[in-house]
Amino acid sequence: MEAAGLCHSDIHVVDASPGALPYKPPFTLGHEVAGHVAALGPDADGPTVGERVALYGPWGCGACARCAAGRDNYCDRRDSLGWHGVGLGLDGGMAEYVLVPSPAIWCRSATCRLIRLHPCRMQA
Repeated sequence: MEAAGLCHSDIHVVDASPGALPYKPPFTLGHEVAGHVAALGPDADGPTVGERVALYGPWGCGACARCAAGRDNYCDRRDSLGWHGVGLGLDGGMAEYVLVPSPAIWCRSATCRLIRLHPCRMQA
């Protein structure tokens, strides 16, 4: 990770009463993050090692109608997942490394290209 934003959502997570949020602690905050690819898993595609990336924070189930339409932030299963994406129920960018399902949003030079995450590979 090279950068992580601290926003009001992070403050809400820190200040929330136990059980008030659907997230099961502990997890590392940081849902507004950018860095570079340190390594790739055996089935990974998308950016290459060393390439700079910015992560798309809200991850949905990847299988519902809204996720299939590219609207992960409105996932139909959001209430049952136990996480909302990187840094919100899953370890985030305020750590040295972040494990990201392939592919992610990534940027090269002055251009950015959106490549959808596939969090359906993750278990809730």
